[in-house]
Amino acid sequence: MEHGLVGVMQAEERLRQAMETNDVAGIGQWLHEELLFTDFTGALVGKEEDLAAHRSGVVTMSSVSFVEEPVMRLYGQTAIVAVKAHVEGTFQGTAFAGLYRYLRVWHFEDERWQVIAGNVSVVADLPR
Repeated sequence: MEHGLVGVMQAEERLRQAMETNDVAGIGQWLHEELLFTDFTGALVGKEEDLAAHRSGVVTMSSVSFVEEPVMRLYGQTAIVAVKAHVEGTFQGTAFAGLYRYLRVWHFEDERWQVIAGNVSVVADLPR
């Protein structure tokens, strides 16, 4: 896998595809064993909890579309990516659709990029 920002973008796209198709094994290959992720409810989950939610159907996604170019920064073996996506799916059996901002910290280890930390937040539709 490409080591620089091109590789990070390729990893982001492959993770997006795995999320969109609920490919648990595909999602798992991009998550670091020591993942710390804050979901949209504020819960802190690790790799196994995240994969279990997808595996059990607690979280399913039918569409994940990036709506703007990701903002990426590279710091040696670590990259930070912020991306806004329109996401549709279900959470605990209830359908949802909306804009979400993902902030992911990728780390290059074992010849591949892996998400070691992340957060997803609802993008608020605030009046201006």
